[in-house]
Amino acid sequence: TGTCLQDGKEPAYMKLSTSWLSDSLEECCSQFYPGWNFNKCMNPAGSGLWYVSHENGKCVTDCDAGNGGTCGGFANLLSNDLYSNPRSCCEAELFYRYIEFC
Repeated sequence: TGTCLQDGKEPAYMKLSTSWLSDSLEECCSQFYPGWNFNKCMNPAGSGLWYVSHENGKCVTDCDAGNGGTCGGFANLLSNDLYSNPRSCCEAELFYRYIEFC
């Protein structure tokens, strides 16, 4: 599923060892989905915040790229700073471009 679940449907082998179970979503995601997968684990639909896509030269939303619109794929929390709106993202990350073209 790409995230940790608390639905009581874990396989029997997971119930036999406490190493598979966590007390919180954050703890589970940190252990089993480190790096760029951590954000997706914590927010399966994305955070909805903005980050710069240097590849596309614009700021995009942290959500599945297949959702269209401003979605640019899931942000990499290790390398992408997140912003609450596109203007903040553009001003901080693409300061050399006219804001209208960001």
